[in-house]
Amino acid sequence: MFAWPKLVLTDYERLWVRPYKARVGNKLFPGVLRRTYERTISNDPEISGREGLEPSAQVQISRRARIFGLTFSGSVSHTRLQITNASGTLYTIRDARTGKDPYVSALTGGTPYMAGANIAAKRDPNAVGFDGGLVLSGEQALPLLIDPNWVVTPNETMIFNGNWDDTGADTYVLNICLHVWEFPEMGNADKALREEL
Repeated sequence: MFAWPKLVLTDYERLWVRPYKARVGNKLFPGVLRRTYERTISNDPEISGREGLEPSAQVQISRRARIFGLTFSGSVSHTRLQITNASGTLYTIRDARTGKDPYVSALTGGTPYMAGANIAAKRDPNAVGFDGGLVLSGEQALPLLIDPNWVVTPNETMIFNGNWDDTGADTYVLNICLHVWEFPEMGNADKALREEL
């Protein structure tokens, strides 16, 4: 299906952490923590737990972290998704022609979807790499992976806003999973580096 990216620390990160807890000389370095954050957005209040609000989900990460993978399942061909953070940084690019957010399936490279397009196509059962999958409401239940490699500062909030095309379906659901490497004790790293300079 797909392979997870391998953890490779930058020279800057190696000043603070190691892949696993390790002692180097007199200094004890904490190990990198692998975390997974799951969220669901839906137009169904029973699923989302929110009635009358724009379908959205938030994830706050308390440590300095690197988002190394995002997986999606559910209504990926009908969900337009905007990814921002609380500071206002926009991680998705709107279609220049329509001004609309991209479909989730168009964000995902390496799949039988039209990864370079902002209008996504359904999976083609004759496409290379199609392995059948479980079909739910006309959607593939196979997870889709993107490898963003986004670095986020401590206590950063990632915001996922979704909206759906009207295709006659009653319920739309998008499952989102953030796969994160968290770096303990790097919360003050940027501050300490500035003081050294």
